[in-house]
Amino acid sequence: MFSPRGRIQATDGRLKVSWPTAGRVFYACLCGRLKLVHGLRRSRQAALLALNGSVLMPDFVGDGFRLRSGWNSEDGYFLHARDEAGDQFLERVFAHDGRR
Repeated sequence: MFSPRGRIQATDGRLKVSWPTAGRVFYACLCGRLKLVHGLRRSRQAALLALNGSVLMPDFVGDGFRLRSGWNSEDGYFLHARDEAGDQFLERVFAHDGRR
């Protein structure tokens, strides 16, 4: 469903899906798909640049869950569940990509 192939891993007790080789166009398409197909919305307007060069984008919010969104040099673009319902969403939508 999504290309390039994502990887699912557990970090901080929550699931994270990342695309280390993805570019900006892929991320824009991913955002559009999450909004249009899955009905998610963004939680805040501005992106935040961290001191280590990571970028935290606005979170995605669904009914009863939240996904952190961003980019860093290790993971590339990523979605990181903030709660159990977010874990379930990532597992359901991205499980076909495989675990690391």
